[in-house]
Amino acid sequence: MKTTNTIARLYKAAWPQIPVLSIAVITEILKYGVTLWIGLLGVKLLRMARAGEGPDMLIPTGVLILVLAVLRGAFGYLSPFLSHVGAYRLLAVIRYQFYQAIEPLAPAVIMQRRTGDIASVAGNNIETLEFFFAHTIAPMVTATVIPIMVFFALFSIHPTVAWTFFLCTFLIALLPRMAFILNKNCGEQLRLQLADLNSFLIDTVQGVREILAFSRSKDRYNQVMELNRKYHEGYRTYIRRNSFITAAHIMVLSGGAITILAVSTLLSSAGEIDPLNLPIVFLFASIGFSSMANIVEISKQFAMTFSGAKRLYELMDMKPDVKEPEHPLNPEILEPSVSFENVSFGYQPDKPVLHAIDFEVPKGKTVAIVGMTGAGKTTIAHLIMRFWDPGAGKIMIGGYDLRDLSLSRIRGSVSIVSQDIFLLNTSILENIRLGRGDASDDELLSAAKAAKIHDFISSLPNGYQTIVGERGIRLSGGERQRIAIARALLKNAPILILDEASSALDTCTELEIREAIWELSKGKTLLIIAHRLSTVSHADRILVLEKGRIIEEGTHKELLRKNAVYASLIEAQKI
Repeated sequence: MKTTNTIARLYKAAWPQIPVLSIAVITEILKYGVTLWIGLLGVKLLRMARAGEGPDMLIPTGVLILVLAVLRGAFGYLSPFLSHVGAYRLLAVIRYQFYQAIEPLAPAVIMQRRTGDIASVAGNNIETLEFFFAHTIAPMVTATVIPIMVFFALFSIHPTVAWTFFLCTFLIALLPRMAFILNKNCGEQLRLQLADLNSFLIDTVQGVREILAFSRSKDRYNQVMELNRKYHEGYRTYIRRNSFITAAHIMVLSGGAITILAVSTLLSSAGEIDPLNLPIVFLFASIGFSSMANIVEISKQFAMTFSGAKRLYELMDMKPDVKEPEHPLNPEILEPSVSFENVSFGYQPDKPVLHAIDFEVPKGKTVAIVGMTGAGKTTIAHLIMRFWDPGAGKIMIGGYDLRDLSLSRIRGSVSIVSQDIFLLNTSILENIRLGRGDASDDELLSAAKAAKIHDFISSLPNGYQTIVGERGIRLSGGERQRIAIARALLKNAPILILDEASSALDTCTELEIREAIWELSKGKTLLIIAHRLSTVSHADRILVLEKGRIIEEGTHKELLRKNAVYASLIEAQKI
């Protein structure tokens, strides 16, 4: 994305806050205008005192200067205050837009990105935009308006002084562009290095138990320090270049002031300028330079800001693999049946996972899918949830192609207990209520009891208000799995998918939960994905998957009589 496009999008994003930001700009201009007025009155006061005016003339002018000084302070407060109010309102909107853009990308596109990278964009990069909205818009307008006003004011005194001022401001105006050119690549590189560092740190924190268990903490520390060293070196380069811009700014500013002072003094000696106007010339020039000083200083941050904005918009502009239909069907009744018709799929085009899969799960029936690890069982569950779309064939619920139904209608019809349990870092109560936000406490307790987790939760000091920790780290694998089962039961969707739902449970608990699920799933359509074949023996139909193909199907007894792959799996699990 080009920088001009990024700037255009930032200004477009600022449009809703134009009233607030406009007032901030106006007050910033008024601040400099009042400063000029105070300076003029100060010169006038000196002239009056020199002319021998009495207190009756001097005091009113002095009082007016004091009033204007208070006004300058008020404007100096209002401008940054309103700029920040508008900026943080915009950041809230951008975070909301970011989430809206990211949500359709999950999980198909998001899985291709690092968690730390996305976290860096959502945190650091969006926060960096505060600098643009709060510290750039008003100073940029002021740095344009005030020098123009000063130019015409100086022109009324003498054209030569005005054009000298113009030359100096032109040189100062080149500095922001110079700063951006020097820092552009550096800013983008720093953003990438920071994303690498954040991703590595997140991985380290999440995998700290494994790192300690395998005594790899020293190696991990060295890797962190190497990433930190690269980031530090990049930042040193960034600071060195900014220091050069600061030096150039001071040199131009000082040289400009000296040049204007010299030119106006020479003109005064030649009788072309009233000597009493020399303080006014110097005051006007100082105000003009001062109005541009802020934009030069903030230009040092432009590269970081725009590179952050560029990465933000690149992520927001990514196209989802799964799209909502333009005109989704909305059948009054969606029968809870699932069917696959000649479905083929691969997470990568050249690496197919499923090959021409055909099967049906009729309403109210239970179908189990078994097979070795990597056969494609979980992929089938993901396709039913429409996390991805098949490369060929179609998947239907109630006879309707998933691509013709809204995502909310599909996912509202399906509950899933995944083998990869994820719990939010909140209370057990909120993690179970994730299944259905409007569920009553009695319904929630019933689901917890059915999942055989209620007694454990009740034994905790804080009960259902116990915080589970990040990814549920404070709970065992079996406890996390039962909470996941509870929230799936609480959702009470007509289609229930159990993807290795009992893999972390002991045999006794598994038997109890299995009986509860059989009881609660009466009338529901149930798809069971399992390695433990003891959990699928009561299924109406069992599909045996091997390398993405269905190689056997039938009831438990029928498959045993075939004495083929399923029977060999059963025999292997008896050992």
